[in-house]
Amino acid sequence: MIDVSLSYILPKLAWIIPCCLMIFIFYIAARSFIDTRKDRDIMRTGFEMDAQVVSIKYDDRQRINNHFSAVLTVSYLVGNTTFNSSRGIVF
Repeated sequence: MIDVSLSYILPKLAWIIPCCLMIFIFYIAARSFIDTRKDRDIMRTGFEMDAQVVSIKYDDRQRINNHFSAVLTVSYLVGNTTFNSSRGIVF
C-alpha cells in the first residue's frame, strides 16, 4: 500500500501550480502577439472599401452628458455580397 501524505503532495504542488500559471501567461502573451501581428498585416495589405451610409438615427435624449450620439447603418460590398452593419457613434 502506498502512503501518500500532505508532506509528499504539497512540495509537488508548489512546483506544479506556478508552472501551470506561467504556461497560461505565456499562452496569453503569445496569442496577443500573434493577433497584433495579424492586425498589423491586415492594415498594411488591406484593401479600400467603399461604404454607403444607409440611415442615421439620432438618440432621443441628446442632452445626456452633453454629447450627441447616433446609430449609423452602413452598407458595403465585398465581392458579390452586400453587408449591412450598425455602428454607434458619440460626438
